[in-house]
Amino acid sequence: MDIHEMLKRGPVVADGATGTMLQSRGLEGAGTETWCLTRPREILRLHEEYLAAGAMWLKTNTFGANRIKYPPKGAHDLQALIYAAVSLARQAVEEAGKEVPVLLSVGPTGRLLAPYGDLPFEEAVDIFREAVARGALAGADGVLIETFSDTQEARAAVIAAKEAAPALPVLCSLTFEENGRLLSGATPEAAAAILEGMGVAALGINCGAGPARAAKVLPRLAAASHVPVLVNPNAGLPRYEDGQAVFGLAPEEFAAQMEALLALGASILGGCCGTTPNHIAALAARLQGKKTLPPQGKAEEVIASPREVLALSQCDIDDLEEYDPEEPGFAPVKITCDEPERLEALLREYNGKALVCAPGWAETLVEKYGGVLAHNL
Repeated sequence: MDIHEMLKRGPVVADGATGTMLQSRGLEGAGTETWCLTRPREILRLHEEYLAAGAMWLKTNTFGANRIKYPPKGAHDLQALIYAAVSLARQAVEEAGKEVPVLLSVGPTGRLLAPYGDLPFEEAVDIFREAVARGALAGADGVLIETFSDTQEARAAVIAAKEAAPALPVLCSLTFEENGRLLSGATPEAAAAILEGMGVAALGINCGAGPARAAKVLPRLAAASHVPVLVNPNAGLPRYEDGQAVFGLAPEEFAAQMEALLALGASILGGCCGTTPNHIAALAARLQGKKTLPPQGKAEEVIASPREVLALSQCDIDDLEEYDPEEPGFAPVKITCDEPERLEALLREYNGKALVCAPGWAETLVEKYGGVLAHNL
């Protein structure tokens, strides 16, 4: 899977919702992923419908497939769920006779990471690593980390994906609040600096209140990104009728609003909650023959705290605070260290993009975990 090669032909049309589609077809109570085992024909049919609509990739029905939701000795075996999910998407691609990549969908754990919650960072990494390893073994072409609202949990997922399947591209999609920040407080610029520093192949926005909400955040995210930007919003805000969520944007209206996002820097466009194969078909028709903008990120180097960015041209190394893992703050920091194991531990846990004051051997660690090596300035 080469995203840049795909984009040479124009915008990439992603597929749409899974969960809300299955709910509209009778899913009640059970986890969405269980249908991969109990009603595989429905999952296969949904993939087939998205391919027929013009989707240029398929994401697997594995958004919540982790050992928190599906614990050992539970009613459904996690390994079997993930294998079935990837296999069904691959089957749909093969039967359609198309060259379409299959992305392993990885959603958040549903728990807060320490220190704000009770989930240790390394346990989160291990949870994600297990899911990605199984997805890669089943034949996924890439990993789509989606609907994350905390850069630290997104970091855990990216680290896990790169350790479990280093050959696969990793894409990361975030859900921003009405104030333009993640729930954890990160600005679009901080999120881009942190996740790009870790080597994601694409970065973007998904879920939320629809294309209009995405349009408010997208210009800032695109201006800070040096990789392709994806946008997979909901079909507007839901309302509830007879106990069912009904989303406000019809396919043509959704597609029209999505087309406008091209000029704001989006190059990969699809849908999240409430979107259907009809929404994707309307979107594919709208994007036919259109061109994408190249990544718009500025060349200026930045570092980032968990919430804000700081241009290196605007800071003095001597004035930067030293990172203290016992008392992490919200200001950009430097990490000074000449011990490889200690430096790796600090970079691994730091929820930001630090200025790293270390010898040249630290470059490999900086490339893996993000940061700016002062030795190279």
